[in-house]
Amino acid sequence: MLALVTGATGFIGANLVEALAQRGWQVRALHRASSSLKALAGLAYEPAIGDVTEPASLAAAMRVAGAETWPGQIATLPYTLTNLGQQTMNNLTVRLSVLQGPWSLNGISAQNGPLTLTLPAGAVTPGEHGRSYQVQPFAPLPYGSELITVTVELLLNGEVWQVEQAQVRVRAPDFRSSTLSVIGQQEFVHDVLTYTWRLRNTGDADAIGAQAVVTLPEDTRFEFREVLSVSSGAVLWDGSNKRLIWQGDLPMGSEVVITFRAQASFGLPRSTLASPFEVTHTWRPTHTGQAQYDYPYRVYFMIVHKNAP
Repeated sequence: MLALVTGATGFIGANLVEALAQRGWQVRALHRASSSLKALAGLAYEPAIGDVTEPASLAAAMRVAGAETWPGQIATLPYTLTNLGQQTMNNLTVRLSVLQGPWSLNGISAQNGPLTLTLPAGAVTPGEHGRSYQVQPFAPLPYGSELITVTVELLLNGEVWQVEQAQVRVRAPDFRSSTLSVIGQQEFVHDVLTYTWRLRNTGDADAIGAQAVVTLPEDTRFEFREVLSVSSGAVLWDGSNKRLIWQGDLPMGSEVVITFRAQASFGLPRSTLASPFEVTHTWRPTHTGQAQYDYPYRVYFMIVHKNAP
């Protein structure tokens, strides 16, 4: 519930703001631009600049809405300006701000820091007026769903009158629960081990045209032997780069299981006990013409127990 408290900087008004906030009300405190805010220090409220003796200053309202989008896709967010008075208002401004990229507002990029964009409202005649602005998420996209919070401020005569927040939910695949495991352990350099590679999409978007790569350790003489099975998609071996590549579609909530065999050959470093397999996921969204999105991580586990002479 929203309450507008007039005279909020006075003794009675400030106590009313505090009491309403404690009872769970959303409080908007009306005060003149020249008023001292000491009485409101530490209280939960939204500032509203205005004067009860000037009805025009109380005649504006704003509503905002969120949206849902995908990496690289533009989301259009609507908002409504309402002139509750009887005359055209020319003193309204809308200010948008995001804390951190990689996003853009109306085509202006916020790659590494906050971005603020001012939208002149123009002449606002009595009644409701629908407006909109655009938000676009860029790569590199963090794992999983992300929420972009856009702060939308309605300014009256250059002073903040109303503050709202709109959220943009970004849908994306999430491969963080993927695993690479080995059956048994290698005791001698001739032993061939079987590896199970599980690719899981626990995100909230389908990964169409996905690619995942296992790169064998560079610091050992590890050799690929064969692919035993793959539950969906296609697997190929890139011998020149010692990479096992899976390609296919991975709908949200689904899993692909690949089993393959590999062997540590002669010539291992004497102190070798463990080596990392590097796993990289790549997703190229089919609904955008933008570059691919890479999700790299490393999987460490004991793969070799060398019996040194």
